[in-house]
This record gives sequence, C-alpha cells and structure tokens, in this order.
Amino acid sequence: MKSESEKIKLIYLLVLSITIYPHFFTKAENIQPDFPLHFQQISSEQGLSQNTINCIFQDSQGFLWFGTQDGLNKYDGYGFEIFKKQSTDTNSISHNWIWDIYEDKTGFFWIATWWGLNRYDPGSRHLGRRIESI
Repeated sequence: MKSESEKIKLIYLLVLSITIYPHFFTKAENIQPDFPLHFQQISSEQGLSQNTINCIFQDSQGFLWFGTQDGLNKYDGYGFEIFKKQSTDTNSISHNWIWDIYEDKTGFFWIATWWGLNRYDPGSRHLGRRIESI
C-alpha cells in the first residue's frame, strides 16, 4: 500500500502533467484548420537529388531548400536546381552531404556540409567556401 507522501506525489504529477501538457487531453479530430491543407510528396522521381533529407528550409522569397546526402536542392514549386560539389571548382559547395541551411538578415545563405561552411549569395548566384573542416 502506498504511503500518504507517495499519494501526494502522484496527485502532484497528475495535476502538473494536465497543466503542462493540455494538448494530450484534447481530441485531435476536433481540431480543424481555417484553410484547406494540401500535401504533395516530393522524391527523386520529381528531381530531388536524393531521398534522404537532412534539413528543410524556406527562404525569404518562398523557395524551399532541401539538404540531402547528395547535394543542396532548391525547389520553386515546379522543379529543382541542384548544387553539388565539383572536384575541379573551388566555388562549388564543399561537400554533397548537407547538414543545415540558414539565411542571415542580409540575405546570404549559410550551408553547413560534412566538410565545412559555405556561403551562397542568391543575387550573384555565387557560392563560396568559408570554413573548411580540418
């Protein structure tokens, strides 16, 4: 049989969980968005460089960027522009394995790859390596 202090702890945990996690106690079928949602599956069949996606980013212009294990993919809603490492071009992305994408307040994109950090200027379309792994 539980002691009085154990019962109080259980009641405290129950009240705390109801307070902190109220969404666990709502019925998901009752939640309706104010607008219709449409989803489209995108894969290598539609032009994605590879189906394993490490990161997804939407830029300030509305383009979707997908970082995969085989390149950086820019999606405009119709097709892909793919950025890959070119062994003879030092202005290409440093590695095809993309970990993360970030857009700074000046509009530059920072792309973290397996072998370093790259900066992409969408205005000039110049991609340069900034920090390479040691």
